[in-house]
Amino acid sequence: MRGTAGRGTFMNVAVWESSRALGEAFRSPEFHKRAGHYPDSAVAAPHVFTKVAVPGICVA
Repeated sequence: MRGTAGRGTFMNVAVWESSRALGEAFRSPEFHKRAGHYPDSAVAAPHVFTKVAVPGICVA
């Protein structure tokens, strides 16, 4: 996703099988290798969210 109104904010949304799988990915050398390709000015702020059902809008 990309921010609106000229903002330079990007969001990467990933669905993981489990929190354990996410943790393993963050600890892997391949993850750190790929993260090293981002510019020094990039700021990462990882967050974990839970899907929420909204009646009449979406299901969890």
